[in-house]
Parts: sequence; C-alpha cells; structure tokens
Amino acid sequence: MAAAYAFCVILSAFLLFQVQPMIGKVILPWFGGTSAVWSTVLLFFQCLLTGGYAYAYWLLGRLRPR
Repeated sequence: MAAAYAFCVILSAFLLFQVQPMIGKVILPWFGGTSAVWSTVLLFFQCLLTGGYAYAYWLLGRLRPR
C-alpha cells in the first residue's frame, strides 16, 4: 500500500512540473511574455496543488472507516 502512495506522489509531482512549464510557455506570448505572466502561471499551479492537498486531507477526514 505504501508503494501505491509513493507512486501517486511521484506521478503527481512529475505531471505538475511537466505541465506547468509547458502551459506557461504556450500562454506566455499570448499575454505579452512579461515576467508577471510567468509568475501568475506559477501562482495558479501552486494554488491548484495546495487545493488538491487540502481536498485530499478533507477526504481522509470524511472517509475514514468507522
């Protein structure tokens, strides 16, 4: 079971750090290519990641076996 958790964490980190730069690279020219756009992309993905962790924590609290 611990290997499944480790695999999920590694996969999510890989996807996050692969998708984040690709999306940023694609939308950067659309919005002028300034550093503010890149910072916004980073902030958005980090907030999504934190929200996912909060959601997982909330689910663990609600779905515990009784």
